[in-house]
Amino acid sequence: MSRPQSPPDFTKLARRPSERVALADYIRSTPGLQESDFLEWKTAYDLTTKPGRVATSKHLIAFANRDFAQAARNADGYAYLILGVEPGNLVGVPVWDSADIENWLSPYTGIDLRYGPPDYITVDDVHVLFLVVDPPSLGDAIYCMQRAGADADENNNTIAEGTIYVRHGGKSERHSGADLRRLTTRATTSVAAALQLSIELDGTDIEVIDARMLQAATRDSYVEDERKRLLGSLPRPSNSPFEIAMPSFDNRTQDGFLEEVRDYLGDVESRWDDIVAVQHVEEEESSVVAVILNDTPSNFEDVVLELTFPLASDRVFATVGEADARLAPPDPPRVWGSFSSLVMPAITPVRSPLAQRPEVEALDKHHVLVRYPAIHARPRSRHRLDRLLLALPPDLAGTTMDVAWRATSRSTDGDLSGTATLAIPQR
Repeated sequence: MSRPQSPPDFTKLARRPSERVALADYIRSTPGLQESDFLEWKTAYDLTTKPGRVATSKHLIAFANRDFAQAARNADGYAYLILGVEPGNLVGVPVWDSADIENWLSPYTGIDLRYGPPDYITVDDVHVLFLVVDPPSLGDAIYCMQRAGADADENNNTIAEGTIYVRHGGKSERHSGADLRRLTTRATTSVAAALQLSIELDGTDIEVIDARMLQAATRDSYVEDERKRLLGSLPRPSNSPFEIAMPSFDNRTQDGFLEEVRDYLGDVESRWDDIVAVQHVEEEESSVVAVILNDTPSNFEDVVLELTFPLASDRVFATVGEADARLAPPDPPRVWGSFSSLVMPAITPVRSPLAQRPEVEALDKHHVLVRYPAIHARPRSRHRLDRLLLALPPDLAGTTMDVAWRATSRSTDGDLSGTATLAIPQR
């Protein structure tokens, strides 16, 4: 298999199965790829044997003992131990029961080490196992081997109970004196204040699309007006022998122009809903604003809010230009006899941090994720975020919508989640 065009985004956690398949495939198809402080792969571990369990536990412990600031640079602080794949080799592993895996590993890792449920993905009909270790944080214990055992990585030599492992680059190694001092400081430092925020959605300016705009009669009237406008630019034939035909300044033939008109009007008929949606957004008739409320005396730095709307991605936009680019309504042809304009290459503006916009991402056909740029949530404060432009169908008028939200902060551990209700008024 050829190497992917570009590597996965290693700064973010691969949460969805498709992202994990892409990561496993990237590892398999990238010769020379190196393991790192957040990524380890193995193809020879058998978790039904004690040496395989000991070796696996050793890497999980090493990941859990990473420096939290260093860990935060990749995969949202998480770490991957991936079994069944390596550069140039995809062998897979048996599908073991998740409860069995946890029972096999916990005698060595202890029950406090945090990692997600064992997760299998399939690459070319082969099963690959993901063990994902949670981000380390202040107040975490010093993790160590809870039971002695033979290590599959080291010719079955025994690892003593109490051995501390840490990640040094791409290796899980016994701790140094500096590692022990760092881990001791981490374990004895109090945990930051828990994240306490609430989220509101201001739907004062929400308005659904006018149902009359989506009717066939409205569409047909628009198509007919466009037909008259475009065909009206053609020269009318003259029966007078004394009338001199004016030269055409168009570089198209009349047949070519007529074909452009037919194609355009056909696109208008088939894409009418998109055209109406873009017009609705361009007129900025409907928007919603998320509000972050911090009623506590604490500062929360780099708060990132994510909203999940039960809508398709062609209903929620950060900007008018985004709506136009994503829906791409058909452009009308030039009227007959007009000059073609000189198209200049587009220049992409360089955005300053103040110009950052929310990111809109389709999760599936019926859900869209909006991720806002980080803000500083000051004590006892309200923060209105950038508005989102909406193109809501008429049948949503008078209904309510549950919007799931999730918030994180650089100055706290964990996340906060909930649901905000959005009332959509009658038109």
